[in-house]
This record gives sequence, C-alpha cells and structure tokens, in this order.
Amino acid sequence: MASWRKLVEQRNSEPEFISCHAGLQYARARIEAEGELIAILVAGQFYLQAPNAEEEDERLRNLSQQYHIDKDLLKQASEQIPILEERKVAQISGWLERVARTFEQISLERANFMSRLRQIAEMSAINP
Repeated sequence: MASWRKLVEQRNSEPEFISCHAGLQYARARIEAEGELIAILVAGQFYLQAPNAEEEDERLRNLSQQYHIDKDLLKQASEQIPILEERKVAQISGWLERVARTFEQISLERANFMSRLRQIAEMSAINP
C-alpha cells in the first residue's frame, strides 16, 4: 500500500516509475479533469534492470517469511518477471501518457455532452 500511496502522491503529470516493497517497478500516469486528479493509470510488475542476486535472494526470503509463501515458489515466480530494455521503458511512458490524455479527453467530452443535454432538457421543460 505504501508504494501505491507514493504513486498517488507524485504530483508530476508525466509518467513516473516507482519500486514497491518487493523490488518490482510500476509506472503511473495521472488522469485529471479540470486540473483535478480523478484517476491514476498504472502499468507494473517489471524490473528496469536485472536485480542483484544477493539482494533478490534476501528480498525473497523476507517476503517468504512475512507472507508465509514458499520461498522456492517465489523464486520461480520472480524468474518470470520481465526485465525491460530502455526502449520499452520509454514506450511505456509514452503509452501511459497517451492513454491518460485520451481518458481526459473522453471525460471532458462526456462532461460537455452532459451539460448540453441538461441545457436542452431545461429549455424544453414545460412550465405550468
């Protein structure tokens, strides 16, 4: 929860990357409407670089103890986590930004449409 909180607390509008307690990376993009945060788009669970073997072993041992999960199963799962190349990192940032801006545009268009429908309803209401 702490890593998710950090994602929310970041104020930059550009996508940012953050590590969670398990050493995995997440990227996020803010979705805003009229300058107000309404949602956060998250892509995650990858490495930006291969983890240090000793640090990874220690992290897996701690996670295993903390969450009562078999360390060998954690090790097997950790071997499936993708390690992103720089090109992919840049692509994720770009994709997140485009998708976030698309959601913002859709939100704005919907708000404008709803406003126009309300105006039409008010103008066409029959007053006794």
